[in-house]
Amino acid sequence: MKESFFMLDQSEGSHGIETLIDYQLSWVMRVPANPNIKKQKPILYKNCRSILFQLMGCDDHNQLVKSVAVKKQWKRIDLIAEITIENEDVEETYVVVQENKAYTKIHDNQLVRYKTIIDEHYDSKQWGEERVFNVFTIAEPNTNLYHEIETACQDAGWKLICYEDLQFPIEPDTESDLFNEFWLRSW
Repeated sequence: MKESFFMLDQSEGSHGIETLIDYQLSWVMRVPANPNIKKQKPILYKNCRSILFQLMGCDDHNQLVKSVAVKKQWKRIDLIAEITIENEDVEETYVVVQENKAYTKIHDNQLVRYKTIIDEHYDSKQWGEERVFNVFTIAEPNTNLYHEIETACQDAGWKLICYEDLQFPIEPDTESDLFNEFWLRSW
């Protein structure tokens, strides 16, 4: 895998990497609801769609992604995506809650608190029962940080998704340098 010129520099520590992850995931999740991108950048569209369905925790059966609305940092939760898909004229709604961890631990019982906030805000009559709680991390699987995040996820009923789990060996690159640098390069 090529190195990312965009993501690698001489900085130490996080220096806003979790914020950058918020913006990348927000953008990637919204791409599949944009029919213009599907036509103009089909490789980008396909890969963003793959990531979206992985984050939703369901299989992609060529459903229509009708809408994706993303909120960043609502009540301190990194990302909340409100997603509507249509499959054979039946609409399904999903709420995907995403906490991103690059160099920081789960703290102050945040996963339990965030789940309570979401359950109180998203009425099951309007939003159905499709609530997905993910922690996305770039931590290496063999590190203490990864294992601490993994344990917190298990305890709170959240799914842990590692950056490497969502990467694909794609040839050729997509039509987006931004996507390629973030998702298809090592950093």
